[in-house]
Amino acid sequence: MAGKGSGFWNFMAPRYARSKISDEATYQRKIDETRAILHDGMRVLEIGCGTGTTAVGHAPYVRSILGVDFSEKMIEIARARAAEAGVENARFEVGSASTLKAQPASFEAILALNVLHLLPDYAQVIEKAYMMLPPGGYFVSSTACLGKGFTPVKLLLAVLAPLGILPKVQYISQDELLAAMRSAGFEVISSWTPPAKMAATFVIARRPSAAY
Repeated sequence: MAGKGSGFWNFMAPRYARSKISDEATYQRKIDETRAILHDGMRVLEIGCGTGTTAVGHAPYVRSILGVDFSEKMIEIARARAAEAGVENARFEVGSASTLKAQPASFEAILALNVLHLLPDYAQVIEKAYMMLPPGGYFVSSTACLGKGFTPVKLLLAVLAPLGILPKVQYISQDELLAAMRSAGFEVISSWTPPAKMAATFVIARRPSAAY
């Protein structure tokens, strides 16, 4: 069952699947830094997995990976990509962090890439991620931090988002994002933003171990 507001993403799914990465060097750095914390015993969750490119790429390095996205079309493409790549330890489901039924410590790593700024309840999602991780588990995110000031992009979003032409975006600052993670209990291990205009802030956070 598609999630509320999934129409835009269902429409965009084929184009999204064909689109090329705009900044290959930055994308590869994020992949490398994420992969450095992964190991073959990990159960991984990706929230807002889109067409599954990242999940399928990480799958050979972990025990299993579950990708959830509220767009049915995105999930269809993700499943096809996994099958084409012969990846058997990745599965994809229509859903969201809010609807996901998971017990505490269900995953050793959770990815939320290019999705938190699209969620009105992003702070609650961060808190739920903390609950789903064991001590020592990792939370990895890449988030557009547009802040509170006026920009032409915000004007464009204000006009086009209500029409369904662009998605609704939360105007989170980097300080607010990191504060939400720390408030949930996370330790921020790494945080950086590429110099490119409108670049997303990449964060690796960890739930402190019991002995930490």
